[in-house]
Amino acid sequence: MLCLTAMHKDPTRRYATVDALIRDVDHYLHGEALEARKDSVRYRLQKFVRRNEQSVIAASIVVIFALGLVTFYTVRLARARNDAVIAAAKAQRVQRFTLDLFQVATSWPVPRTSLRVVTLLDRGVIQREA
Repeated sequence: MLCLTAMHKDPTRRYATVDALIRDVDHYLHGEALEARKDSVRYRLQKFVRRNEQSVIAASIVVIFALGLVTFYTVRLARARNDAVIAAAKAQRVQRFTLDLFQVATSWPVPRTSLRVVTLLDRGVIQREA
């Protein structure tokens, strides 16, 4: 690209000065983006990656590791949340069952002094099934 720009037929598309040509040769030798080349993000990114290959690899490893950690903990939090929701639903069912037992016990014609826990649970189960 450097030579093509220096020898272009259209004088307006050639290097304006010898200094501009020398600057581009220096850029080429240092692996930097050329002024003669059409400026694009992809071209500049390729040049940057070639110049800083080890740093880019290290940064990529750090980013991948961080994304892995975020994914791992997100999955763990989702599982913990689901387990907590299930446990809360179970606790509500047990609480409703217990409250229903005592409501049924207060409406029985049986004397409260002869009421036993086993009888209370048996009648609660019978009422739940009904």
